[in-house]
Amino acid sequence: MANTFNNNAITSVGTTPEELYNTGANKKATVIGVNIANITTQTVTCDIILENALSQTFFIVKGAEIPAGSALAAIGGDQKLALTPNNRILVNANEANALDAIISVLEIT
Repeated sequence: MANTFNNNAITSVGTTPEELYNTGANKKATVIGVNIANITTQTVTCDIILENALSQTFFIVKGAEIPAGSALAAIGGDQKLALTPNNRILVNANEANALDAIISVLEIT
């Protein structure tokens, strides 16, 4: 098995859930950090969702308020999240073009 550090970023996340990360069919991963930045001039809320291989969804964060110009460190430090094949991490906001999101993972292939 190979272990590789990787990251992904998406910008201008709005009200439709957007894919921040996908393990695909042949990977497992450990999420070591998720940072969500509010890029607007007002407070917005954020959801971070785990979708499993059966397309079931689970909230990691639901309705977290992020003040203007601030960020939410949703996963990091002592908290990690294990992902199995065909898992996805999705992000959305309550306003259009409101968030930038970055995820850091350790991929296991």
